[in-house]
Amino acid sequence: MREDKLSFEDFKDYVTGHIKEFLPDQYTEAEIHVGEVMKKDYSYQGMKIIRPGDRIVPTINLDMYYSDYISSRNPDIILKHIASFMEENTIPDIIIPDLSDYEAIKESLFIQICDRDSNMKYLTDIPHRETDGLAVTSHILFQNENGNNDQISSTPVTKEMLKSWGITEEQLAEDARNNSAKILPAKYAPLEGILAIMSSNDEVHMPDSENLEDSISMIIVTNEAQVQGASAMFYDGLMDRLSDMAGCDLYILPSSKHEVIVLPEKMVEDYHGLEDIVYQVNSTIVDKKDWLSDHVYHYDAKDKILERAETHEQRLSQKKKEKDSQTKEQKEEVRSGNKKPEKRSVLDRLNEKKAQVAGHSKTNERHRASEVSI
Repeated sequence: MREDKLSFEDFKDYVTGHIKEFLPDQYTEAEIHVGEVMKKDYSYQGMKIIRPGDRIVPTINLDMYYSDYISSRNPDIILKHIASFMEENTIPDIIIPDLSDYEAIKESLFIQICDRDSNMKYLTDIPHRETDGLAVTSHILFQNENGNNDQISSTPVTKEMLKSWGITEEQLAEDARNNSAKILPAKYAPLEGILAIMSSNDEVHMPDSENLEDSISMIIVTNEAQVQGASAMFYDGLMDRLSDMAGCDLYILPSSKHEVIVLPEKMVEDYHGLEDIVYQVNSTIVDKKDWLSDHVYHYDAKDKILERAETHEQRLSQKKKEKDSQTKEQKEEVRSGNKKPEKRSVLDRLNEKKAQVAGHSKTNERHRASEVSI
């Protein structure tokens, strides 16, 4: 056992140079690749051990194993753990469509969302649409050959793919959003109901009534897979339906990437208190890789706008200022006598013209009568 700890670079070289000694014989001809792996919200140095014929292999997080090594273990123990991981964590066989053919993958598209600011590097090569701090990305869902969809395997759509398909970002975003609702339907229920689903897999359905103001309180929104389900709030019509049931606008709490909590606006006195709760939960409970946002969002059902609660507040304040300013100008015009004449409606002009025609007709009748008498 070495007394001096290896640097990360030396640790990486040691692992890649000795890992085959701990693996079965079928890994003799395997190639080892190490590089940066970009994930939403974080990145790490990943190692892949690829045997001839392997299509998909697990990626080993060397950053995680290095932390383990620094804490208490010598490198050979780490290598044994990596070898055990490789033997026990085989990736299920999946059906990979022809990624060069857009029509072949179009019905496998779905959307995910992430925080824009903390994923700027990741989003550099990923087509996305932004909504007030959130980035909506498009992904390709792979089906398992055995038909078991308990695990979701996917890959993000890159700008290179988009260019090869010859379509616009707008079309990609629309197709992915529309298809998401088909392959990963939204699931939403009262808080206690969705927790029952997650713990026991019992089927729980929301009532279909559109007049549920008295029973709608906190609703968790996710998808049937309960993976990356926060994106369901971008499904067409979903926020409108929940708003109709609640009888008011909505506040959305991003509890994680996998679900959001929706509250009727009329139940909330001050959204700032909700942001404090979201921040505390994110800081103490939510895993870093599942974190979505510390901001509370608002859905304006009348204007069909999903935005941060603070943005909504500012927008309403600006509207009020503009209305107050317009009212003040109108009062000043009336007071100074310089008020411009109001624009007459089409009906007013027609009535005026009708009166003119009627008066002209009476004059002609008098003139025609005098002509007869001569």
